[in-house]
Amino acid sequence: MVRSVAWLPSSEGESPPGQYIHHANLCLAFLSVEGSQVVEMTLDGVIRETHELDRLDLQDVAVTPDEERMLGVAILLSTKSGLQPSLSKAEKRIVGASIYISASSK
Repeated sequence: MVRSVAWLPSSEGESPPGQYIHHANLCLAFLSVEGSQVVEMTLDGVIRETHELDRLDLQDVAVTPDEERMLGVAILLSTKSGLQPSLSKAEKRIVGASIYISASSK
């Protein structure tokens, strides 16, 4: 289930060289938040990259203007060692993360 969608900054203007080009030199791509995954795709439905964030239930993402990082807001489902938070409500387990978007997606 898709929770949110974030346009890549170059979708709002001219696309950098080598990226997906559509009418009027626009790079029409976005990030789709789907549970613990962030899927980067074009408006033509071509999946450019999938980012899997285990142990997190993503709520939303934003992309920096240089398209180098995305900032995600998520609820922690379990720790790295597998422990599940039980003494705090979900809204008190919100995590902010800055994630590097690899150059392979550009």
